[in-house]
Amino acid sequence: LKTSIAVDVEKFIVTGFKISGKPVHDAKHASSLLRQCHKRRKADCYLMDKGYDSEKIHTLINEELKAEAIIPVRYRKRKKIKGKCSRLNIWNSH
Repeated sequence: LKTSIAVDVEKFIVTGFKISGKPVHDAKHASSLLRQCHKRRKADCYLMDKGYDSEKIHTLINEELKAEAIIPVRYRKRKKIKGKCSRLNIWNSH
């Protein structure tokens, strides 16, 4: 069983959740979980662990939800980070 949960850390309210019957990567639930969460309680920023570091998720948060993505950068063998929103996250985090 795999569960992903979104929480409003100021109010300690669960704002979204996804459950699957088998182990899946965190990013698989991200889009639907973020939209579900944003529909219930719009946020200015979304803080996620590095398992969610992908251009698709950064773009969804920045451009569709009009919020800031705070996601640690995953270690990459290549030095250059591709993707406008992923690079933007790096510049904003310093």
